[in-house]
Amino acid sequence: MTSYLDVGHGGWLGWDNNLDLVWPIFSEVLQNAGGNDTIRGFVTNTANYQPLGSMNNTADPCNLKSQYNFAIDEVHFIDLLDKKFSAHGMSGMHYITDTSRNGVTNERRDCANWCNIQGAGLGRRPTTDVSDLGLSNLDALVWVKTPGESDGTSDTSAKRHDQHCNSQDSHIPSPEAGQWAEDFFVMLAQNANPPLTPGPSPTPPGPSPACPGGSLVACIGLCPSTPAAAFQACVTVCT
Repeated sequence: MTSYLDVGHGGWLGWDNNLDLVWPIFSEVLQNAGGNDTIRGFVTNTANYQPLGSMNNTADPCNLKSQYNFAIDEVHFIDLLDKKFSAHGMSGMHYITDTSRNGVTNERRDCANWCNIQGAGLGRRPTTDVSDLGLSNLDALVWVKTPGESDGTSDTSAKRHDQHCNSQDSHIPSPEAGQWAEDFFVMLAQNANPPLTPGPSPTPPGPSPACPGGSLVACIGLCPSTPAAAFQACVTVCT
Protein backbone atom coordinates (compact mmCIF):
# COMPACT_ATOMS: atom_id res chain seq x y z
CA MET A 1 0.00 0.00 0.00
CA THR A 2 1.27 3.46 -0.91
CA SER A 3 1.09 5.97 1.93
CA TYR A 4 1.52 9.74 2.12
CA LEU A 5 1.87 11.62 5.40
CA ASP A 6 -0.10 14.86 5.89
CA VAL A 7 2.33 17.78 6.05
CA GLY A 8 0.04 20.81 6.27
CA HIS A 9 0.13 23.62 3.71
CA GLY A 10 2.23 26.59 2.69
CA GLY A 11 0.06 29.17 4.40
CA TRP A 12 0.91 27.50 7.69
CA LEU A 13 4.41 26.07 7.36
CA GLY A 14 5.89 27.92 4.38
CA TRP A 15 8.11 30.25 6.40
CA ASP A 16 11.73 29.12 6.50
CA ASN A 17 11.86 29.12 10.30
CA ASN A 18 8.71 26.96 10.38
CA LEU A 19 10.29 24.52 7.94
CA ASP A 20 13.37 24.39 10.17
CA LEU A 21 11.16 23.53 13.12
CA VAL A 22 8.94 20.98 11.40
CA TRP A 23 11.39 18.72 9.57
CA PRO A 24 12.78 17.14 12.77
CA ILE A 25 9.23 16.31 13.87
CA PHE A 26 8.42 14.46 10.64
CA SER A 27 11.81 12.79 10.69
CA GLU A 28 11.17 11.53 14.21
CA VAL A 29 7.71 10.25 13.24
CA LEU A 30 9.16 8.31 10.32
CA GLN A 31 12.01 6.85 12.34
CA ASN A 32 9.61 5.69 15.03
CA ALA A 33 7.43 4.13 12.33
CA GLY A 34 10.29 2.20 10.77
CA GLY A 35 12.24 4.66 8.62
CA ASN A 36 11.80 7.00 5.66
CA ASP A 37 10.83 4.10 3.40
CA THR A 38 7.67 3.58 5.45
CA ILE A 39 5.92 6.13 3.22
CA ARG A 40 6.21 7.22 -0.40
CA GLY A 41 6.01 10.86 0.58
CA PHE A 42 3.73 13.64 1.77
CA VAL A 43 0.32 15.15 1.03
CA THR A 44 -0.22 18.90 1.27
CA ASN A 45 -3.25 21.21 1.54
CA THR A 46 -5.49 18.48 2.96
CA ALA A 47 -9.00 19.93 3.36
CA ASN A 48 -7.63 23.44 2.84
CA TYR A 49 -7.94 26.28 0.35
CA GLN A 50 -4.37 27.28 -0.56
CA PRO A 51 -3.93 27.85 -4.33
CA LEU A 52 -2.30 25.14 -6.44
CA GLY A 53 -0.08 27.39 -8.59
CA SER A 54 2.94 26.10 -10.50
CA MET A 55 6.68 26.67 -10.54
CA ASN A 56 6.08 29.40 -13.14
CA ASN A 57 3.36 31.09 -11.09
CA THR A 58 3.99 34.50 -9.55
CA ALA A 59 0.48 35.20 -8.22
CA ASP A 60 0.39 35.66 -4.46
CA PRO A 61 -3.29 36.02 -3.46
CA CYS A 62 -2.54 35.80 0.27
CA ASN A 63 0.34 38.31 0.05
CA LEU A 64 2.66 35.79 1.66
CA LYS A 65 5.83 37.23 0.15
CA SER A 66 5.25 40.45 2.04
CA GLN A 67 5.49 38.30 5.18
CA TYR A 68 8.68 36.55 3.95
CA ASN A 69 6.81 33.36 3.15
CA PHE A 70 7.76 32.29 -0.37
CA ALA A 71 5.34 29.35 -0.45
CA ILE A 72 2.89 31.49 -2.43
CA ASP A 73 1.08 28.34 -3.61
CA GLU A 74 1.22 24.61 -2.89
CA VAL A 75 3.62 23.83 -5.73
CA HIS A 76 6.12 26.32 -4.34
CA PHE A 77 5.49 24.95 -0.84
CA ILE A 78 6.26 21.41 -1.99
CA ASP A 79 9.46 22.62 -3.66
CA LEU A 80 10.63 24.47 -0.52
CA LEU A 81 9.63 21.61 1.75
CA ASP A 82 11.40 18.99 -0.35
CA LYS A 83 14.61 21.03 -0.46
CA LYS A 84 14.54 21.33 3.34
CA PHE A 85 13.84 17.64 3.82
CA SER A 86 16.55 16.63 1.33
CA ALA A 87 19.12 18.83 3.05
CA HIS A 88 18.51 16.84 6.24
CA GLY A 89 18.62 13.34 4.79
CA MET A 90 14.96 12.88 3.84
CA SER A 91 15.55 12.74 0.10
CA GLY A 92 13.64 11.00 -2.66
CA MET A 93 10.22 11.87 -1.29
CA HIS A 94 7.16 12.19 -3.54
CA TYR A 95 4.11 14.40 -3.10
CA ILE A 96 0.40 14.71 -3.76
CA THR A 97 -1.76 17.78 -3.07
CA ASP A 98 -5.45 18.34 -2.37
CA THR A 99 -7.27 20.43 -4.99
CA SER A 100 -10.83 19.70 -3.88
CA ARG A 101 -11.58 23.29 -2.85
CA ASN A 102 -8.91 25.62 -4.26
CA GLY A 103 -10.37 26.47 -7.66
CA VAL A 104 -10.91 30.08 -6.51
CA THR A 105 -7.80 31.79 -5.18
CA ASN A 106 -8.91 35.22 -3.99
CA GLU A 107 -12.13 34.44 -2.13
CA ARG A 108 -10.85 35.00 1.42
CA ARG A 109 -10.45 38.39 3.06
CA ASP A 110 -8.17 36.74 5.61
CA CYS A 111 -6.21 33.70 4.45
CA ALA A 112 -5.93 32.50 8.04
CA ASN A 113 -9.62 31.56 7.84
CA TRP A 114 -10.19 27.90 7.01
CA CYS A 115 -13.76 26.91 7.93
CA ASN A 116 -16.36 26.47 5.14
CA ILE A 117 -15.00 29.31 3.04
CA GLN A 118 -17.67 31.29 1.20
CA GLY A 119 -16.96 31.67 -2.52
CA ALA A 120 -14.66 28.63 -2.75
CA GLY A 121 -14.82 26.35 -5.78
CA LEU A 122 -13.74 22.89 -6.88
CA GLY A 123 -10.17 22.89 -8.16
CA ARG A 124 -8.41 20.77 -10.76
CA ARG A 125 -9.75 17.24 -11.05
CA PRO A 126 -7.80 14.36 -9.50
CA THR A 127 -5.13 13.33 -11.99
CA THR A 128 -1.59 12.06 -12.40
CA ASP A 129 -1.11 14.35 -15.41
CA VAL A 130 0.81 17.07 -13.57
CA SER A 131 3.82 17.69 -15.81
CA ASP A 132 2.69 21.27 -16.49
CA LEU A 133 3.22 22.20 -12.83
CA GLY A 134 7.00 21.86 -13.00
CA LEU A 135 7.67 19.38 -10.18
CA SER A 136 9.12 16.00 -11.14
CA ASN A 137 8.31 14.50 -7.73
CA LEU A 138 4.64 15.54 -7.69
CA ASP A 139 2.72 12.29 -8.22
CA ALA A 140 -0.86 13.51 -8.47
CA LEU A 141 -3.59 15.97 -7.67
CA VAL A 142 -6.18 14.43 -5.36
CA TRP A 143 -9.48 15.29 -3.67
CA VAL A 144 -8.80 14.31 -0.07
CA LYS A 145 -11.64 16.39 1.37
CA THR A 146 -15.01 15.26 0.07
CA PRO A 147 -16.65 18.27 -1.64
CA GLY A 148 -19.75 19.19 0.31
CA GLU A 149 -18.46 17.90 3.64
CA SER A 150 -18.61 20.58 6.34
CA ASP A 151 -15.49 21.77 8.18
CA GLY A 152 -17.50 22.55 11.30
CA THR A 153 -20.74 24.01 12.55
CA SER A 154 -21.63 27.69 12.67
CA ASP A 155 -24.10 26.97 15.50
CA THR A 156 -22.58 28.86 18.43
CA SER A 157 -24.55 26.75 20.90
CA ALA A 158 -23.15 23.46 19.60
CA LYS A 159 -20.72 21.57 21.83
CA ARG A 160 -18.15 21.27 19.01
CA HIS A 161 -18.49 24.85 17.77
CA ASP A 162 -15.28 26.55 16.62
CA GLN A 163 -15.25 30.34 16.33
CA HIS A 164 -13.47 30.06 12.98
CA CYS A 165 -16.69 28.67 11.52
CA ASN A 166 -18.28 32.08 12.07
CA SER A 167 -15.44 34.07 10.50
CA GLN A 168 -16.05 36.85 8.00
CA ASP A 169 -15.17 34.35 5.25
CA SER A 170 -17.33 31.43 6.41
CA HIS A 171 -20.40 30.02 4.69
CA ILE A 172 -23.23 30.32 7.23
CA PRO A 173 -25.17 28.32 8.26
CA SER A 174 -23.10 25.14 8.21
CA PRO A 175 -23.65 21.79 9.97
CA GLU A 176 -21.29 19.81 12.20
CA ALA A 177 -17.88 18.80 10.85
CA GLY A 178 -18.14 15.84 8.50
CA GLN A 179 -21.83 16.30 7.78
CA TRP A 180 -23.21 16.94 4.30
CA ALA A 181 -23.64 20.66 3.52
CA GLU A 182 -25.83 20.81 0.44
CA ASP A 183 -25.62 24.57 -0.20
CA PHE A 184 -21.87 24.48 0.24
CA PHE A 185 -21.53 21.71 -2.34
CA VAL A 186 -23.68 23.60 -4.83
CA MET A 187 -21.43 26.65 -4.38
CA LEU A 188 -18.27 24.58 -4.92
CA ALA A 189 -19.71 23.13 -8.12
CA GLN A 190 -20.89 26.48 -9.46
CA ASN A 191 -17.48 28.05 -8.77
CA ALA A 192 -15.48 25.12 -10.13
CA ASN A 193 -12.23 25.99 -11.91
CA PRO A 194 -11.89 24.47 -14.43
CA PRO A 195 -15.67 24.65 -14.92
CA LEU A 196 -17.80 21.55 -14.84
CA THR A 197 -18.73 20.43 -18.33
CA PRO A 198 -21.76 18.47 -19.59
CA GLY A 199 -21.44 14.71 -19.66
CA PRO A 200 -23.64 11.76 -20.65
CA SER A 201 -27.10 11.60 -19.15
CA PRO A 202 -27.86 8.01 -18.07
CA THR A 203 -31.20 7.18 -16.54
CA PRO A 204 -30.76 6.79 -12.78
CA PRO A 205 -32.18 3.71 -11.05
CA GLY A 206 -35.32 4.09 -8.96
CA PRO A 207 -37.01 7.40 -8.19
CA SER A 208 -33.84 9.54 -8.17
CA PRO A 209 -34.11 12.59 -10.48
CA ALA A 210 -32.68 12.36 -13.96
CA CYS A 211 -29.79 14.58 -14.97
CA PRO A 212 -31.40 17.32 -17.11
CA GLY A 213 -29.45 17.96 -20.26
CA GLY A 214 -26.50 15.91 -19.04
CA SER A 215 -25.22 18.86 -17.05
CA LEU A 216 -24.26 18.99 -13.39
CA VAL A 217 -25.00 22.71 -13.37
CA ALA A 218 -28.51 21.99 -14.66
CA CYS A 219 -28.80 19.24 -12.09
CA ILE A 220 -27.93 21.73 -9.36
CA GLY A 221 -30.77 23.93 -10.54
CA LEU A 222 -33.18 21.04 -10.10
CA CYS A 223 -31.95 19.35 -6.97
CA PRO A 224 -31.55 21.80 -4.08
CA SER A 225 -35.27 21.57 -3.30
CA THR A 226 -35.14 17.78 -3.09
CA PRO A 227 -34.18 15.73 -0.02
CA ALA A 228 -30.43 15.43 0.51
CA ALA A 229 -30.33 11.74 -0.47
CA ALA A 230 -32.06 12.42 -3.78
CA PHE A 231 -29.81 15.41 -4.40
CA GLN A 232 -26.70 13.30 -3.95
CA ALA A 233 -28.14 10.65 -6.26
CA CYS A 234 -28.76 13.33 -8.87
CA VAL A 235 -25.20 14.61 -8.52
CA THR A 236 -23.88 11.08 -8.92
CA VAL A 237 -25.83 10.69 -12.13
CA CYS A 238 -24.71 14.05 -13.46
CA THR A 239 -21.05 13.36 -12.88
